[in-house]
This record gives sequence, C-alpha cells and structure tokens, in this order.
Amino acid sequence: MPKTDQICTSCTAKINAVFNPATGTRVVELISGQRLVTDCCFVADEIHFTGDSQLVFAPTGRDQREQRYCQEYFVVCRKLVIQGGRDAKDPTPCNADDPGSMYANNNVITWFDRLKSAADGPDQPPAADGNPNFQPDDYQDQGQGDDGKAGGNGGNGSAGNPGSSGKSAPPFSLLCFEVEAGVGDHLTIDFDGQNGGDGGKGQKGGKGGHGMQGRKGESDTSWPGEGCDRAPGNGGDGGNGGDGGNPFRLDRPMEAHRHDVL
Repeated sequence: MPKTDQICTSCTAKINAVFNPATGTRVVELISGQRLVTDCCFVADEIHFTGDSQLVFAPTGRDQREQRYCQEYFVVCRKLVIQGGRDAKDPTPCNADDPGSMYANNNVITWFDRLKSAADGPDQPPAADGNPNFQPDDYQDQGQGDDGKAGGNGGNGSAGNPGSSGKSAPPFSLLCFEVEAGVGDHLTIDFDGQNGGDGGKGQKGGKGGHGMQGRKGESDTSWPGEGCDRAPGNGGDGGNGGDGGNPFRLDRPMEAHRHDVL
C-alpha cells in the first residue's frame, strides 16, 4: 500500500487531529455549493456531498504571480456520503468558454484552474499599414494622355496571437473506507488539465493607395482639338488578416485522470 503510506505521511497532522482516539474531532464536513480549499490535505470523519457541491483545491499566494499549487492533493475520510448529482456524459465536460457551468447541480472534486480557461491571445492592431496615395498632379507620362498608374497594395495583416497554454493538473488521491450512495447519486472527480486560451484575432490588411492620374493629352496640331483625358486608376484594398489559432491544449499528465465514482 505505498500510496496509503504516502497519504499518511503527507497528512499526519490533520489525520491525527481528526482520528486520534482521545482528542480527535471526528468532524463531519458538509459540502454545499463551492468550497475552496488551499490545504494539501482535506481530512474529515465524514464528507457529505449534497447534489450541488464543488470541493475545489485552490493555489496559495498573494497575487497571480506568486500563486502555487501543492505538489499533490489528498482527500481522506472514514465515510463518503453522496446525494444527488448527475453523470457527466461528456468525457471533457469543461469547455473553454465557461467550464464551471457544466458542474451546476452536480457533485465534483476538482482544482481551481480547471474551472476557467487560460488567458486568450491578444488581438492584433486594427489594420496594417496602407500604401501611400499618388498625388492628383502626379502623372505617369509627360506626353500624350495615358492610363493612370495603379495604386500599390496595402500591407498584409499579421496572424493572430496564440492563446496561453493550459496548466497541468496537480496529482490527486482519495482515501475513504466507506461510501454511501444511491442508484442515482453521482460524484465526479475531475483532475484533467486546464483548457488553453483562444487565439487572438488576426490583423486586417492595409488599404491600397489611390492610382496615379493619367496626364491630359496635348493638343493635336494636325487636326483641331486635343487628346482624350485619362481617368485616374484606383488602388485595391488589402486583404483581411488570418483568424486566430485554435485553443492549444497541453497533454494531460499521467498522474491526472478523470474518475467517476458510482
């Protein structure tokens, strides 16, 4: 029983506080709604899940840069009571938009960053540089009237920035000696990795420049009249930038598995 030995070693103080024959509290934990736990060990004589219950292991730290998870998390109890809940048929019930909503009216043990996706990639600036316009009095030729010169293409838009990678899930173990649950009761243990963020939007291409005006034809001295005027050409607009990349998902670590109990 190497895992049991590890749990007993890692959670010695809390196990003794609850189960010591002389001084143990024999506390009963009722999980109703979302319970955030920052300790590595969650120990109780009995743990009751009531049908809309989330036991969520959260990191510690004063701000986002200092937040740290335990190397491993443990739940230890003599009796686990499961009431209500529902079977999550989707093998990956957390989607990148709102993972936590999939656990409404359900019982779950999970970790904090599993309930939200990683940061999205920032969008690119509104548009790439355009091509300069020709001035109305710039001409392509100095002789007879001719077509205006086309304006240059605008710059291509840059691709969208990739979304942030999801975090790996910390390892988790549950040790209990008795489980009480009915036929329709259900508990989901979800220690899959965090979903990656969406890619940012690509940049729009720059506008093309206006075409150069054709020079007005000189007078034809061999016959009364003058040459035809030439209409200016128009530059084309640049194309739109590419869409952002698909969310990037880390491979799930070997220690992080999804378990459905009863």
